[in-house]
Amino acid sequence: MLRKILIIKHIEHIEIVCFGSETATRADSYFSPESVYFSTPIIRTSPSMHLLLACWALYYFLHSLLAAQSLKRAFAAAFPEFNRYYRLIYNLLAAGGLLLLIAAQLRVTSAQILPEGMLGQGLGLLFVLAGGLLGAASLARYDMGEFTGIRQARAAQTQTSVLVTTGLNGVVRHPLYFATLLALAGFVLYRGQWADLLFALLSAVYIYIGAVLEERKLEVTFGESYRTYKQKVSMLIPYII
Repeated sequence: MLRKILIIKHIEHIEIVCFGSETATRADSYFSPESVYFSTPIIRTSPSMHLLLACWALYYFLHSLLAAQSLKRAFAAAFPEFNRYYRLIYNLLAAGGLLLLIAAQLRVTSAQILPEGMLGQGLGLLFVLAGGLLGAASLARYDMGEFTGIRQARAAQTQTSVLVTTGLNGVVRHPLYFATLLALAGFVLYRGQWADLLFALLSAVYIYIGAVLEERKLEVTFGESYRTYKQKVSMLIPYII
C-alpha cells in the first residue's frame, strides 16, 4: 500500500497532510514557500509472520546445537546403548521440523515487494529447479545409508570421513549449501513477498555460519589437505564466496 504525503512549506509553519490516514501533523518553522509531493511505500508485518520467523530461528539454533560434537559426546557417554541411533533420530527430527515450517511458510501472506508476473515467477521456478537438480546431484555423491544414519543404527558403525575434492566439490566446497541458496533465491522471486525475503535472508545467514563452523571441524579432521583445498575452491558460491 502507498501512503501519499503532501508537504506544504509556508513561511511560518510546515503542514503535512497524510492522505489515506486520519492524522495530519503541523510543525512550526520558517521556510520559504514551497510544495513537495511524494509517495512512500509501507510494508506491513503481522504477528504470524513474526512468530514464524522466530520458529525458523529456533529451528536453526536447535539444528546446530544437536549437531555439536560436544553434545554428541555427552549423549554417547550418558546413553551408550542408544548412541548408534543418534544420527538417524537427528535427521528424522530435522526433516520433520523442516517440512512443518515450509508448510507454514507457504501459508503466510505478507506485503508484495516484487511485481507479480510471469517473468519473476519463471525465473523463480528456474532457480528452484536448478537448486533441486544440483542438490540431488550433491546427495548422489554421499553414502545415503551413512548420511541418514540408517547404516549406523543397523550395524553400530562409526561415521567415516573422506575428503572429496572432485566433481561438484571441485567447483564449490559446499555444493549442497549452494543448491539451497539457489532454491531460496528462486522461492523469493516466485512468491515476491516480504515474509519470504526475511526467511531467505535468515536462512542464508544460517547457512554461512553453519558452513564456517563445519569447516573448522573439517580442518581438524583433514588438516593441511583441507586448508590447501580451501585456497583453491570457493566455499558457497563458485568463484565468488
